[in-house]
Amino acid sequence: MSYSSNSMGNPFGGAPVYGYPGASPAQPPAPAKEHGARFVTLFIVLVILAVPGTWLIIPSLYIQVTGHATQGKASIVADCGDDDGSEDYQATILFKDSQGQLFEIPPNNTCTNFINDGDSLALWYLPDNPSSTFVLSGIAFFFYIMCGFWLLVTLPCLFFFLRATLALLRTSVQAGVFFRLWRPALICLIVLTPLLVFIHFFPPGQASGPSRNYHLGETVAVDGRWAVTVQGGQPVQEGVNPQDGYVCVELDITLRNLTNQALSLDEGQFALYDTHEQTLDNTCSLRATTLNTSSLAPGDTFAGAIAYQVPIGASQFYLAFQPDPDNALSVARSFWQVQVTQGASNQVYTA
Repeated sequence: MSYSSNSMGNPFGGAPVYGYPGASPAQPPAPAKEHGARFVTLFIVLVILAVPGTWLIIPSLYIQVTGHATQGKASIVADCGDDDGSEDYQATILFKDSQGQLFEIPPNNTCTNFINDGDSLALWYLPDNPSSTFVLSGIAFFFYIMCGFWLLVTLPCLFFFLRATLALLRTSVQAGVFFRLWRPALICLIVLTPLLVFIHFFPPGQASGPSRNYHLGETVAVDGRWAVTVQGGQPVQEGVNPQDGYVCVELDITLRNLTNQALSLDEGQFALYDTHEQTLDNTCSLRATTLNTSSLAPGDTFAGAIAYQVPIGASQFYLAFQPDPDNALSVARSFWQVQVTQGASNQVYTA
């Protein structure tokens, strides 16, 4: 009996075993159904990983890579209580961009013991949208840990997903069942739809506040609640003594309620800052109508004035307005740039 060069008889009978002696039989390729299940599973994992990546990790990394760096000043605004023996606080951060505009980062109800009152913090902001920021503080340490873990999981999943996609396409073509790919495609579309809906209604990287400072004479719709106009007032001589090193700056303010419900208005919603982000708390007496506590009905308008003591010789200030005092820890304030001209007799004019 003779044998071919690539087969040998089976000594136990039956069909011959092909290949070299000791070789195992060739394994059939995995069916397209198995590749499809692997493809769908990895796709679902990637969609889940896309949630923190879309709204937190990628926007934060983008700001750090493409944004401008500056320094911010922290101010404690709320006490969160004692947690594990350490006191936690909520802090706002004020910073100026390269154009000299002042912006606020509200705490957004974040409690931490990594930030102290008056701390100078490094941060990045997008030049075309300064309210999109990333602050380098102790909290950022946990962000970088989460970012590293996310990358360690996401990159291998993406690699295996691409391999599963190619294997599914190749197997489907070889088996002649390419038309059956609509099934895993439909499952993936159903899984992806909620993510796309959330991206539409809650786009990643949204601004957390106004994108610029306003100027005197502008009428601004603030937070969809108020139409605010700030004007320079008349020279004020009352309530201050120039010999003490201060003069009085008056600002005339008009507010209109843009909502369909009554809104409360209080002088405490306004604050004046100097160029060093220091609050100027002292006010002056006025003969004009002041911004006393009141309630404005929908569509109503209120006109009044507010005056602050400012150092003689200072010429640049920022007027802050909190449109929603009930949510002051999550709503960023709007700022008006105020240029002041002081005459020889210490009379003050705003421009």
